[in-house]
Amino acid sequence: MRREIKTVGGQLLGYYRTDSSGRERIYTRGGRELGLYDPQADVTKLRGGRIVARGDVTASLLEDES
Repeated sequence: MRREIKTVGGQLLGYYRTDSSGRERIYTRGGRELGLYDPQADVTKLRGGRIVARGDVTASLLEDES
């Protein structure tokens, strides 16, 4: 399932996709994966697998792209 992330004015910033194991992956508007949130481990990881935080901070990965 794709959930879009938009500005108040309706501009697409990026989107989430939930994979079959329940992990939420975040992508730029151009489709580049930035990272994911794993709810079972309660960690946010970068695309390469490095843990960057406990809890869900995936939206901050998108902010770094602007």
